[in-house]
Amino acid sequence: MEQPTNKVKGQSAARLMQLDALRGLAAVAVVVYHYTVFAPMSGVQAAGFHDGKYGVHLFFMISGFVILMSASRQSSSTRFLWGRFARLYPAYWVALLLSVAAVLVSGLVPERPLSLGVVIANVTMLQTAWDVPNVNSSFWTLYIELLFYLCVALTLAIRRIQWLPWAMAAVVLFDTLAVFPQAWDRVPGWWKLPLYFPLLRHLYLFTFGVWVYQARTRWSAMLPVVAMLCLLNAYGRGVELYPLAIIASLGLVLYAASSGWLVWLENRWLIWLGTISYSLYLVHENVGYAIVRTATKHGWPLWSGQWLAALVSVLVAVVVTYSVEKPAHRILRRWGASHNHSDEVFTSMVEQRNAKRVVL
Repeated sequence: MEQPTNKVKGQSAARLMQLDALRGLAAVAVVVYHYTVFAPMSGVQAAGFHDGKYGVHLFFMISGFVILMSASRQSSSTRFLWGRFARLYPAYWVALLLSVAAVLVSGLVPERPLSLGVVIANVTMLQTAWDVPNVNSSFWTLYIELLFYLCVALTLAIRRIQWLPWAMAAVVLFDTLAVFPQAWDRVPGWWKLPLYFPLLRHLYLFTFGVWVYQARTRWSAMLPVVAMLCLLNAYGRGVELYPLAIIASLGLVLYAASSGWLVWLENRWLIWLGTISYSLYLVHENVGYAIVRTATKHGWPLWSGQWLAALVSVLVAVVVTYSVEKPAHRILRRWGASHNHSDEVFTSMVEQRNAKRVVL
């Protein structure tokens, strides 16, 4: 009995390593996109890697997979949210300070207007909800993630995490019917919802990731149906055929990695990139822009500024990952476990209701 168990554990570890490597490659794609498209100063000729922006799409799909996997092992919505807080916020706060410093010191990132109010709003990670600009434009994805976590927490609160894949697929289906070309008038006002709940624009990506995980355990026959639904939703929301083909390809890559088929991803350097990917994503933009623009301002070749920015961003990401992100996550998780956080009042009400039913 021990050998099959060890084999399953080994397969699971391989899948997680491949997903980590994918996350690292997605972060690198976004970095290259920003450094080649937005970092060069006006008037400096550059060949931009525009397809790197699809690294964010892969991030969202991986998040759907990993978060459902994590939530399925949780018994408490508050523990889940505390774990997400411990994972995201400490590194984010350090990246926010570095982003502010890069703007103030260099003066070469004018597209990032700063004020005390803007910085304070950014501390919460909820600035998008208040229509406050991001100090670092990469931060926009974090609010989307928070909204997704909230949806996951709600299903945990009512002890119905198994409903999440179906609920997400149902919303994507309804959204597809509502936004498909020439269908706007069927659901008056629906087009306004993403203004207040921007997760809706990207829900198809999280939904696909969630269903890739679901297919690993049950209902595998539904995955092709959900995948087609997600692509129809993207098309209905205005995604053109070329980006749609890239997104579909990334979906296939995610499925292959989740199945453990991409053995070449189990390279220690790629896995290491996955380890620092969150911090790299957070710190690279303003810091990198300042370095690239300072270098070109002083007559350096553009490529040298880009490579220097990449090197510095990786080094900073390493420091943030191992001195802030990982230690803070470990300490906060232990603190949360020791204080035995209880569920929301609503969860308690649900448990009492279920207890009464058992008694009756």
